[in-house]
Amino acid sequence: MINWKVIWLSVFYMNIAVHSFSLVNFLIFLLYYSIVGDVLSFNITMHCFYALFIVFSISLFFIFLLRGNTITSIEEALFAMSLTWIILSLSTTLIYIMSLNMDFIDAFFEAISGFTGTGLTVLTGLENKPYSVLTWRATTQWLGELGAVVITGALLPFISSALRQVYFVERGPRLASTILSTIQALFIMYIIYTFLGVILLAFSGMDFLDALIHSMTAIATGGFSSKTSSIGYWYLAGNRVILITSSIVMILGAMNFKDLYNLLRIKIVNFVSSPEVKGLLLTIFAVSMVLIPLSILNGIDPVEVIYHYISG
Repeated sequence: MINWKVIWLSVFYMNIAVHSFSLVNFLIFLLYYSIVGDVLSFNITMHCFYALFIVFSISLFFIFLLRGNTITSIEEALFAMSLTWIILSLSTTLIYIMSLNMDFIDAFFEAISGFTGTGLTVLTGLENKPYSVLTWRATTQWLGELGAVVITGALLPFISSALRQVYFVERGPRLASTILSTIQALFIMYIIYTFLGVILLAFSGMDFLDALIHSMTAIATGGFSSKTSSIGYWYLAGNRVILITSSIVMILGAMNFKDLYNLLRIKIVNFVSSPEVKGLLLTIFAVSMVLIPLSILNGIDPVEVIYHYISG
């Protein structure tokens, strides 16, 4: 028999863990906007914080009410993960409604698009939106790719045993000796690759926050941007290098966690012998060899063509 109490307890634990990122994000930007005197952005971010207060209050209430339960079956884990993404999206919907005055349908669409890594958006005029909201919006894609169970296990290790079944549902085989060590390894690895992307994009001409946003969404193979014209904002200004560096980050994001784990640990033989890695790189190389002469013959920048291919 399915224990709905343990399902909802796990859901609200994961909601707290994931939204701890939004809490840190909004607190940092509140401090920054108060220092630089950006009143409009400060007020919008305060509304994000109010929404987050509601999210945390509701989640903590149910965690206290349902405490003492543990997931024991794969069915409970399936229900927990499904409900978690719905609750996370509803929580972020509230943030968008209270900060950007979006209606429910648009806000829910934007939240779902973020956590699923779809990349579709209803927002326009991104240049006029505060970075506090744009950064959290990009973070939803980053967190969606990494997975709620990994975030929860990394930030709340005391409930790792309760997340064992949930981990196998969402992430499959473990990379290390235990579930907790696997979760921590994935979390650290994802952060390292993300900041590698930030460095590449920053040296390619992006400001730090733009580089952070695009690194998170590229490694998550999402698509959210801080600019209405996305990477075109820099490319149309004459920056071709940005297409190359962002493509590198996207290729890394397209690889599975096991291969990225081997690469990070410098297990080059295991990395290059992976069928997925060989298939991905050989496909990109083969298609590029066809696209380059065709694009040159048609007077199109081959770098742009290959970028669109990798992005797709």
